[in-house]
Amino acid sequence: MDGGAHAGVFSDVALACGRICYAFEPNIHLYAFLKNLYKDNKNLILFNKALSNKNGKTFFQTDDNIVSDGGNILKTDFNGENFYEVELINFCEFLSEILKKEEKITLIKLDIEGAEFDILNDLIDQKLYKKIEYIMVETHERFFNDGIQKINLLKEKIRKNNITNIFLDWI
Repeated sequence: MDGGAHAGVFSDVALACGRICYAFEPNIHLYAFLKNLYKDNKNLILFNKALSNKNGKTFFQTDDNIVSDGGNILKTDFNGENFYEVELINFCEFLSEILKKEEKITLIKLDIEGAEFDILNDLIDQKLYKKIEYIMVETHERFFNDGIQKINLLKEKIRKNNITNIFLDWI
């Protein structure tokens, strides 16, 4: 699973291994690129949605370069023109549905610009991590005033639960 698919580099790796890849990209411009790139690949299931710990809608904002890194759903100071409404998908609910059909999930990559904290806390609380071989995460504590506290609390939760398959150093 590729959370924050961007230009599809991780999706390419997953597909090269012969697996089905679920890719999530809320940036409408990158989504259009990915949709065209993978139009003939039935093993890529692409969603133009933002991963979250809830379902609903919110706003997504990119910087001045509409296909750049760093677009996210957490900003509240929309000081430009590059923002629009996106659909949120509750990632833990999505995983639970997949795990009704599959015994396990091999790999999840999360690069979702700060939303990983809420998702990982729910993933741990619901013990879904036990059915996933590897969870690779780029953390974005720099986006928060209390980012150091957020990452330390998450690391402590991982330690207390003896979790060995969540890696917080994707990048």
